[in-house]
Parts: sequence; structure tokens; C-alpha cells
Amino acid sequence: NFTGNGTSRIGLCVSGQTTCQLSRRLKTYPYLSGQIIMMIGVNDFKKGTRISTIKNRLISIIRFLEKKGVVMVLLTLPPIPILRGEREEEILDYNKFILRLGERPTVRAVNIHHLFKNPDGTNNLDLFERYLGNPLKKRIDLVHWNTRGIRKVEEVLRHYLSV
Repeated sequence: NFTGNGTSRIGLCVSGQTTCQLSRRLKTYPYLSGQIIMMIGVNDFKKGTRISTIKNRLISIIRFLEKKGVVMVLLTLPPIPILRGEREEEILDYNKFILRLGERPTVRAVNIHHLFKNPDGTNNLDLFERYLGNPLKKRIDLVHWNTRGIRKVEEVLRHYLSV
């Protein structure tokens, strides 16, 4: 599905969505599955949102879903190469927060951040899309995962969900 502004959407997943937007969508979405896999926060970091705000919104989302009886698999964030390391420490802090949320009975946290790192600690850019849309237009992406990145996460999720 495509939204009116050209972004794509599958269920609650909307390209470019922030925690604030997801929170609003949840309140108007008629059907929620009993289980969801969620990764949220990348676009908040890209837009410069304060980490305390991102954390508070995530807690609000989780509480809302818990009231609806939803069990969540919550993914940590990968690195965001387009930010050139500007918010890496905050992303790591947010990821620790997510892992702590995994102690809740309704949340299972899965750390995927390390999947996108090289052995030397640098970002593995081979797992990210280089360009948005037409590569000839040279609009840098380095946020979205390419097929290789998706497969790495899918492999971890398959293993995690089979346990």
C-alpha cells in the first residue's frame, strides 16, 4: 500500500514513521495481532528528537499494546550510517533501554545492532541501501537495509522465534 505522500505502508509499518506517528496510528488502527515484531526509533534519531522523548514514547506504545494483550518482539536499532556516528552513543543507550524492556513479561528484546557492524567496530555498509530510489539521482540512503541486511535480521528472528 502507498500513503498519499508517496511512502509505503504494510499494516502498521510506514516508511519514515516516528514513535509519535506510530503512537497515533495505533490508536486508530482497527486490528492488532496478538504478536508483533517492532523496531521503532530510527526516524526519531534522524530527525534530532531527544532520546528521553523517544524512550517515553516507546514506553507509551508498549503500555498501550500491553493493555490490548499484545506480546511484542522488540528489536534494538542498527547503526544509522547516514548520521556518521553523530548519535551513536545515544543509539547504544536506547538499545540498552530496549534490552531492559525485554524483562517485561510481554516484551522479548532481540539485539540486532551488532549484525550491522564489522569485526573492527565500523558499520558494515554492505548491509545498507546506498541510494534512495533511482541510483542515478544519487540520493544517499544508508538507513534502510538491503537484501543482505534483511536476510541477516531474518535469520536471527527465525532462530529466536523458534526457541
